[in-house]
Amino acid sequence: SSWFEFRGSSVQFEVEVPAETAVNVHTSGGGISLAGLRSPDEVDWDWIEAGKVSGKRALMMWSTNNGQAVLVDAAAGIGPGPNVVTAEPNSKPATVVALLSLLLEATR
Repeated sequence: SSWFEFRGSSVQFEVEVPAETAVNVHTSGGGISLAGLRSPDEVDWDWIEAGKVSGKRALMMWSTNNGQAVLVDAAAGIGPGPNVVTAEPNSKPATVVALLSLLLEATR
C-alpha cells in the first residue's frame, strides 16, 4: 500500500498480486511467458557471490525451505546450480515452469 500526494490532494492505493499468476520474462534475446507459478518473492534480484553483491542480476527469486530458487537469463553470467533455472530466448515455457515447479514444491 502506498500514498500519492499532489498539490494538497492525496490518494492511497494498494496493489494486490494473486498467489499464482502468469509471468512474462524478457531475456536478452526475447521473452517467454510462464503460468501456474506462485508469485516470486523478488524480481530483478541482486546475485550474491562470496558474500558480496556481484553486479549480476537474477530475473526472479523465490524463497523455499531449501534456500532461494532463482530464474536467470542465460546471458547473466550466473553459473548453474541446484536451485538455478536458466532461461534463454528459445526456452520452452512449459519446460521452465516444470523445472521451477520442482524447486518451488519445497515451500508447500
